[in-house]
Amino acid sequence: MKYILTILTMLLIFSCNKWKEPTEVDFYVDIDKTPTVNNQLAFTGGEIIVEYFDFDADRDKGEDVIFSKEFSTGLIIPFNINQPVAELDFVIPQGVYKRIDISFKTFDDNSDNCILILGDYTYLDGSIIPFRFEFTDSEEFSIRAENDDGGEIVLDKDRLSPAKILLNPSHWFQVLSVNDFQNATLTTVDGVSTIVINKNENDNIYDLVINRLDESALIIFNY
Repeated sequence: MKYILTILTMLLIFSCNKWKEPTEVDFYVDIDKTPTVNNQLAFTGGEIIVEYFDFDADRDKGEDVIFSKEFSTGLIIPFNINQPVAELDFVIPQGVYKRIDISFKTFDDNSDNCILILGDYTYLDGSIIPFRFEFTDSEEFSIRAENDDGGEIVLDKDRLSPAKILLNPSHWFQVLSVNDFQNATLTTVDGVSTIVINKNENDNIYDLVINRLDESALIIFNY
């Protein structure tokens, strides 16, 4: 019995000490590329420029985990699910997390597009034209993270714990009709006729889309 108690005590100490150690978490950023507007609007990529990144979380055991990182000149993040963002490579305490809230804001201190979405639109006659959505203002995203299997988020140094941030332009443009795009004004970009949606071009579409920017975004751990 003495030896059993000693082993149990050692296992308990090991378990407690284990969760005090940090683990590395890589963040990936991408967009949901599900086609929308009668499947005629497809998304291919783009980028986001971020001003800051906040992490606020509660663990079952151990102190809360709160930290923030600012990017004074803006952090340019291409949408790429296959490439971790080096500047968002964080060492985070291990543990079973009851809640992880992540916030970030677009960088609007210059005239660059802080959100750029690229894609193609297929007209009813079958012809295809490039599409650009350009956003230059400040927008804050506050997202409650989830685990890929719907259970608790467990960060463990003995296994990879990647996290992906997914923005959802498919949802943003869902309120639009085929006619909105069939009748959209065209702009020449690098010598190519393009549907450009921004403050000044096709602003009727732009105004509808920007009201939905912070909706349906996801952060998924351990995917």
